[in-house]
Amino acid sequence: MTKNVTGCSCKAFADARNYRFVREDAQGFWLADLEQGSSGMGGYQRTYGPAIAFCPFCGTKLVTAPRG
Repeated sequence: MTKNVTGCSCKAFADARNYRFVREDAQGFWLADLEQGSSGMGGYQRTYGPAIAFCPFCGTKLVTAPRG
């Protein structure tokens, strides 16, 4: 059985997913944005948006997993 590859197969995209700078959900792919936390201790909070349809590293159209 082969594993369905979603997103892009380039190493930069895979690394971004591993470090949670790109997220996938049922609606598609999202880029992370780090915002300074309100604690005042230099903490950051990761929020997601905007949605992306192409790999930001190589330009390949992103593939989502088939539903069903």
